[in-house]
Amino acid sequence: MDQRKRTKKRDRHPKKMIVLVYVAAMLILFTWIYILPNVSEAFKRTDLVEYGGIQIKDEITCYIVRSETVYKANSSGVIQYFAAEGDQLRKGSKILDISLESSGYFADQIGMLSYYIDGQESLLKPETMNTLKQEEISALKFEVRDTTRENAELGEPLFKIVNSDNWYAVTWIDKASIIKYEKGKTITLALGEESIDGTIEDIIKRDETFMVILKFKHYSADMAKLRKIKTQIVTADYKGLIIANESIKTIEERTGVYVRDINGNFVFKPVKVIISDGTHSLVESAFYYENIGGESKKIETVDIYDEILRNGQPNS
Repeated sequence: MDQRKRTKKRDRHPKKMIVLVYVAAMLILFTWIYILPNVSEAFKRTDLVEYGGIQIKDEITCYIVRSETVYKANSSGVIQYFAAEGDQLRKGSKILDISLESSGYFADQIGMLSYYIDGQESLLKPETMNTLKQEEISALKFEVRDTTRENAELGEPLFKIVNSDNWYAVTWIDKASIIKYEKGKTITLALGEESIDGTIEDIIKRDETFMVILKFKHYSADMAKLRKIKTQIVTADYKGLIIANESIKTIEERTGVYVRDINGNFVFKPVKVIISDGTHSLVESAFYYENIGGESKKIETVDIYDEILRNGQPNS
């Protein structure tokens, strides 16, 4: 009996060892994949100067302004539709019928058809958008509703036709940020999954803020559903050599970075910062000119793929 117990006990040892080896292997693998790269990155002392981009962005709330006309039912009855949401209409295109009174509805203008109404079509229009006040428009509630249905009642909205050649967005920018905005300047607005280019149509001072009117030509079918949008606007998009701000030092009143030379030593090279987003800077490459003692002098600076010290001093 004792012999059988000892045999069973010996049989359990290999199973325990297999489990322990498996767990240890998983721990080593986890460390190798997830922990070591982060640790090695933390101790990394240098970066390569690479080509990249810096975007200057603002978080904004903007209000979409369109030239659009709402059409209402002039009789009651069953609706029969002949055109769909987002259709580009030509003058004379048939849109719908209201059967009981045999009322035929045709497009009296060129534009895009939409069945989405929010009730602010007469307020948010290009002709009067420069008179809008932030406190009034921000208090409005925008409830977009689909007007498609089986039956029409006299006087109810049926559809609208939108001028899809141009549309606008109105926003308000504070004093600290308005320096980034200039009339006629190209900007980019994030609109869902899209990034849409436009121009700054106008800048109007409003007490302590500035009303900025943006103009766009690109139009999509979903635009007719949008009115109030919280989004990002890109006011500048620079391309060039990118350096982390922590690498940039000031030595004897000169701004620069430490670059590894052909002998493996770190030498200080001046840099000229073009723009910064707070964490990275875009700098001049190869050389730039600087006024020294009334003369324009060529200054050698960093170039692409230079190896630079991430932070601190050499040998620190």
